[in-house]
Amino acid sequence: MVTTNIELLGSAIQANIGSPNQNIYGKLGLHAWGHILISFITDPMAQYNIPPGVMFDVKTACRDPVFYRWHKFVNEFLVFHKETLQPYEKDDLMWNDVEIMDVSVNTVKSNSSPIKNRLMTYTKSMDIDVPKDMFIINRDINIDPVKIKVKSADHTPFYYTIRVNRKTLAPIKAIVRVFLAPIRDETGRALDINMQRRLAIEMDKFTVELNSTTETITRYSNESTMLVPQEKTISDQEKDIKSGSDTACPENSYCNCGWPSNLLLPRGTRNGMKFNLFVMLTNWADDITSEDSVITKGSTLCGLKALKYPDKKPMGFPFDRAIRLSNTPGQSLVTISDFAQQFGRSNMHASIIKISNAKSGCQTDEQPSKQQCWQM
Repeated sequence: MVTTNIELLGSAIQANIGSPNQNIYGKLGLHAWGHILISFITDPMAQYNIPPGVMFDVKTACRDPVFYRWHKFVNEFLVFHKETLQPYEKDDLMWNDVEIMDVSVNTVKSNSSPIKNRLMTYTKSMDIDVPKDMFIINRDINIDPVKIKVKSADHTPFYYTIRVNRKTLAPIKAIVRVFLAPIRDETGRALDINMQRRLAIEMDKFTVELNSTTETITRYSNESTMLVPQEKTISDQEKDIKSGSDTACPENSYCNCGWPSNLLLPRGTRNGMKFNLFVMLTNWADDITSEDSVITKGSTLCGLKALKYPDKKPMGFPFDRAIRLSNTPGQSLVTISDFAQQFGRSNMHASIIKISNAKSGCQTDEQPSKQQCWQM
């Protein structure tokens, strides 16, 4: 019998030097070949010299609606594999050296106090410049920058507050794992816990030193290791080059691997859509794969260059496996809040928060009155 695991499966889906059989899977693998075949669907035999579609390039692929169906198809292979694994046991989840006392999220508003457990999204207008060579062949001719106005989603800045008790005498280092999961679906029906975990968004993963017996961790949304800055316009990049601004990445990092910073939050609803905010602390000493391990921008989604993935825990832990609906007689786990509370006060905690979307016409958080944009 052939032994299978997530590494072999991943190497077949996304070909690399470790792929099991390039004669079968090719040099690109299922995922990349799908992008290429779909992008050439209008001229599959290259008879008419038609350029490939947007699915061909990583920066434009998500503009084709089929991108999401294709990635759903690819992801299902990994989901099917995970469903063959046993749910995590108590010992897999618990870290007895810490207790999370409380978790909240606070929206930063100008000229007012932070708003607790309420996040706010809005639609903004922005100007982007278009390459000049799209309009004129002679690049030596100076023309004014060509700009177009587009709409984009964004959110007001926010920060997490996590109160932790350390139960050891000596300082310890922890990995903080932050997730956001919807409580109800688009029709208003309550989601069961295993659908919640599949829809959970990993918002951030970072390390923290617990030097005191009681610590209050403050973490701002723009610090998330899941994010990359919003794409710069061509004129901004030209200014960086002329000014000599340092845009280089650290040698072992994938700086451009992440989710656009303005799209961190789901849109929410006008009245406020409820989510579970889940936070878990695990032991850094147990989780690192080498002395060179570091969790930084890009590392959570793409790892580190020429190094092992910095976290022994699987991607998406602890929501990468099915959750057993009961670990104790008479107990039933219905939501992620139940999952966090099943062992009492522990290294896990879940709070209920709301995400509100601004009414049409509110493009920034710099409004005379927050009530004008968001229902509170």
